[in-house]
Amino acid sequence: MAEDFKNDVCFSASRESLLEECPRQFYYGVYLMWNGWWMRDRKPETRRAAAYEAKHATTEVFLAGSIVHAMAEWAINQAKRDQDFFRRFGGREGIRDHMQSMGRKRIDEALAQARSPVRGSPKKWTQLVSVNNGEQPREEWLRERVRTRIDALCSENEAWDNGERPKVNLLMRAIHSVDRVVHCEELIEWKIGTAFGDIKSFLVHDLVVRSPRDPSACTIIDWKTGKERDENGDQLD
Repeated sequence: MAEDFKNDVCFSASRESLLEECPRQFYYGVYLMWNGWWMRDRKPETRRAAAYEAKHATTEVFLAGSIVHAMAEWAINQAKRDQDFFRRFGGREGIRDHMQSMGRKRIDEALAQARSPVRGSPKKWTQLVSVNNGEQPREEWLRERVRTRIDALCSENEAWDNGERPKVNLLMRAIHSVDRVVHCEELIEWKIGTAFGDIKSFLVHDLVVRSPRDPSACTIIDWKTGKERDENGDQLD
């Protein structure tokens, strides 16, 4: 018997775009999985529960990016808690080596989870689309991607502005001036004024740093770890 259900999916510009682009993807990725968290605990055999679980499967590209972002967040938070963090870990190279070690451990844990049935919340369990489709995960690619991105994150030439400014390392600069770090991988509420009133927008920024020259101004830093694009010239390569 077909499942009889309806839901109250919140609509947005991105979901409208997805619906127009691929109704099938919208159905499985948005509509069918809605309330699947409730169904998964009570009726795990239903299509809605299965869709909810599958929705949280990721790819090797996104997994690599999440690990690299977590390593940058770790370094910033360590610097916040320990003023002697940079020296105690042996400077830039010591921090890089520790991040590499943690990155390898994260990969091992993620691959072990991906090869096992989901236990607990799908949000907290790593699933890979490739494994769910019966394929082998791109393990060598994943390890190389994380290794090179962490190397780049900790290199002397991590970020620059098309040669117009001296090459600087934004992560190490943030560690040395951690008192100016406003947010690090945190959900931030922004209010956008319109003719119809304020619109609330919630975003997660990788790093928000207060300007040393103007306390009312901030720089928003976004670590680019994925596919190279023309509009993102300063990738972590």
